[in-house]
Amino acid sequence: MGWRFRKRLFYISFIILIILIIFGPKLYKIIFYPSCYNNRQDPNEEGIDCGGPCIPCSVKELKDIIIQTPEPTILVYPDETMDLIGIIKNPNENYGLKYIEYKFILYGGNREKFEKEGKTYILPLESKYIIESGLQVPQFEIIKKEFKVFYKKEDWQKLETELPKITLLNYEIKDKEFDAEIINENLIDYPSVGLIFIFKDEYEEILGTFKTIAYDLKAGERRKISYYNLPPLLGKPYKVILYPEVNIFEL
Repeated sequence: MGWRFRKRLFYISFIILIILIIFGPKLYKIIFYPSCYNNRQDPNEEGIDCGGPCIPCSVKELKDIIIQTPEPTILVYPDETMDLIGIIKNPNENYGLKYIEYKFILYGGNREKFEKEGKTYILPLESKYIIESGLQVPQFEIIKKEFKVFYKKEDWQKLETELPKITLLNYEIKDKEFDAEIINENLIDYPSVGLIFIFKDEYEEILGTFKTIAYDLKAGERRKISYYNLPPLLGKPYKVILYPEVNIFEL
């Protein structure tokens, strides 16, 4: 067996391995559960390609995640950093997604491209802000921007626990100091709560964002949040909105 043949065999094996990693799970389902993909109701199914050996019909009938910002918001600050903001909505009442992948893509006029990827989750009926902050502004003129999300239908999970309700009671901004008070209106203790503060002007335009975490937030607890080095804003805020994040999939 010559060296060139072994080298070619290695490359072919490597390509086959990559294909199996990417498409293996899908091919396995199609091969071993072919009736789940033939677009008709078979005797062992409860509906068309659902129930029995296929995904539950209640999951198959769920509505898709709504991307409310196909073109994401870009906030560029004086220090040449930027925030990328995308908003998605789950229109389903009792189901959430534990795993969602997302991607921000910025394009330049000379085939330049900037990408920022991440993972998140979404709860039933939730409108979720996805924010990547403190990024360096690309060194090219942005002519197009996209925001995409990716998930698997079978990853929907039914949630029967009480959804988190964390409310902003009051706040005060002095120069770069930010003081706020929040309350956990649930009867559940949370090990950690992500707090996303959105600063807006009187025209509902976003001036900036700020993210922090409140640890060990007890049921019914009121807590003061103080921060003494607020990130740069694009103007004087007219109002502040709080979007809490509690990953109840991990509770």
